[in-house]
Amino acid sequence: AVRFSCDEGFVLQGDAESRCLADGAWHPPLPTCRPVQCSRPSGQENLVISSSEDLYNVNDAVLFSCKHDDHQASKSICSANGTWTPPLTCKKRDTCEKILRHREDFQCGIPLTELKTLLEVQKLYLEIQKLEKELKPTTYG
Repeated sequence: AVRFSCDEGFVLQGDAESRCLADGAWHPPLPTCRPVQCSRPSGQENLVISSSEDLYNVNDAVLFSCKHDDHQASKSICSANGTWTPPLTCKKRDTCEKILRHREDFQCGIPLTELKTLLEVQKLYLEIQKLEKELKPTTYG
C-alpha cells in the first residue's frame, strides 16, 4: 500500500491510498495533484472586484473595493489552501442607516417606550445576523 500527498498549493484528486494488486494493477487508481484555485467571491452586493475571472491560481492577487467606502481599493491574494487573504468582505451600512432614520423619529417626539422597542428589535436583528454568520461555513464560490 502507498499513501499519497501533494505539495503545498496542490490538492489531491482521487484516493490518498492505493494498493498494488496481484495482477500489478493499482486499486483504487493512482491519484493526481491539481493546482489549488480560489473561486471568485460572490454573494456580497457591496463588493466590487477589479477582475472578472471565475478562478484564480495560488498567489494571484485581486484588487477589490466596497461601494460605500468611496471605492478605496484593497488587495487580496489567493492562498495555498484556496482561500483569499485577507478575506474579501464589505461591512454593511444598513444598520447605521436604520438607526439614523430612527433618530429623526426620536427628534419628532416618538414615545420613549416605542423607541426602546425599536432598539430591542434592532438588537435582536443584529444577534440573528451574527448567529447566521457563525453557522454559515466560510466558502467562496
